[in-house]
Amino acid sequence: MPMRLDIVVDATGKVVSFAARDVANPPLPGVQVDAAGARSALAAGAPHSPIVPGEPVLVAADVRGAWRPVWRFPLSLPGKTDGPVSVALVDAANGEVIQP
Repeated sequence: MPMRLDIVVDATGKVVSFAARDVANPPLPGVQVDAAGARSALAAGAPHSPIVPGEPVLVAADVRGAWRPVWRFPLSLPGKTDGPVSVALVDAANGEVIQP
């Protein structure tokens, strides 16, 4: 979503700048693809990948200059427990896997 709050903190942890703006939410298309459908679209796009998608979160993202509802999946390697190695996005309005 558009930036509404900007805080700058210096190296000692002190707030040196603060700005807030009142910006209306941009219009978003309706969510048509649920989390399970998004997971299926992600799997279909890379059927032999060893990457394991985690639990998705529905967020708004700027996709090629337009705000879209997207499912954000953390991606991990099998057997790794030290956090995700990347993320994947699936458009929640049309099921498109969004390429970085």
